[in-house]
Amino acid sequence: MEPTERRPRPERAPVRYSRRLGERICQRLAAGEAWSRIAGKRGLPAHATLYRWRDRHPEFAEALKLAREAQAECWAERALAVAEASDAATLNSDKLRVSTLLWHAARAAPARYGDRAGGREPEARGPGRIIVEVRDFVPVTLADGRVVAREVLPDGRTADDDEP
Repeated sequence: MEPTERRPRPERAPVRYSRRLGERICQRLAAGEAWSRIAGKRGLPAHATLYRWRDRHPEFAEALKLAREAQAECWAERALAVAEASDAATLNSDKLRVSTLLWHAARAAPARYGDRAGGREPEARGPGRIIVEVRDFVPVTLADGRVVAREVLPDGRTADDDEP
């Protein structure tokens, strides 16, 4: 087989939603497992199916929301453990692990770990008003030989033309 050829994926039987399967998924998520790592394995649905189930089954949507909050707490606790175990040799990689865990925690539970959590306000986003003032300067040689910058006013005079 040529290296550029792809092997066809084996057909998988579709996984049907059940309350029991939904609970199993939520338990694994709440324990801190990432859905992308467990999707499509051992009788679990494909990644996109989780979101279809969420949209079609309100009880699963609510359970999934609670599981994501627990998952976020698990990730935040992992970040704390990594930070506490960090030393000079592992500092840089630990910083990456901590920030990644906290980023995911903020996405899974924005009310608790997001930008607005704890009274923090996010940085200003969106359209704002910016005023740009363009000023023109020219070099001027003084009597003692020093070169200084003088502002050119809108009428063409330099800022020091009126000075004695």
